Amino acid sequence: MSRHRPHGPLALAAVALAVAVAGCGSVGSHERGLPRPLRETAAVDARFARIPQGGMVLGAPSAPVTMVEFGDLQCPFCRRFALHVLPVLLDRYVRTGKLRLEFRPVALLGPDSVRAARAAMAAAQQNRLWQFIDLFYVNQGPENTGYVTDRFLRGIAGGVRGLDATQALRSSAAAAATTQLAENLALARRWAIPGTPTFLVGKTGGRMGRLVLPTHDPGPFAQVLDRLLRG
Repeated sequence: MSRHRPHGPLALAAVALAVAVAGCGSVGSHERGLPRPLRETAAVDARFARIPQGGMVLGAPSAPVTMVEFGDLQCPFCRRFALHVLPVLLDRYVRTGKLRLEFRPVALLGPDSVRAARAAMAAAQQNRLWQFIDLFYVNQGPENTGYVTDRFLRGIAGGVRGLDATQALRSSAAAAATTQLAENLALARRWAIPGTPTFLVGKTGGRMGRLVLPTHDPGPFAQVLDRLLRG
């Protein structure tokens, strides 16, 4: 299996409610520490250096091809894509101006996913979404163990160069994060995504198609992107 499946439409509805409720309180519930010392901050910073970024979008606005990822920060398959496929796409397509990426956080797996998604949207407000999610995946803990606390999120945010961690935690509980996550969820339901990660890909500004590929191998992604770029 190449992606993490939710438990069907009811899971989407349940998490939609959780997103709305989470907006009324603090992000985390306990003050535990990180599951391990924060890892790879310098590597993550270097991975995205000098790549244009704005909100949820990474890459040149003029790139001819766009790929949208629906991801849950607790999802191990999303982590595998971030660690094994994304670096190749960044070097081969994003840095060269051929591809723009868009990340749409969706919270399918439980309360930890909701807290993580809200923090990701807060990082997007400071144009540091991609560094935040990458560092989160590197330091990802076991699903639904309650590890995504204020302290954990502050540690991740504090490891991202140029991201104000205090402001990010404050913004994660605000209405703007709730609104954006609701939009992401509505788009995911419109496309009937089967789980995370799922991708939409197509010519920028044109028709998109749904794409589900193995998350450990950049080869199939390269074949799709090369075909679009030739076409």
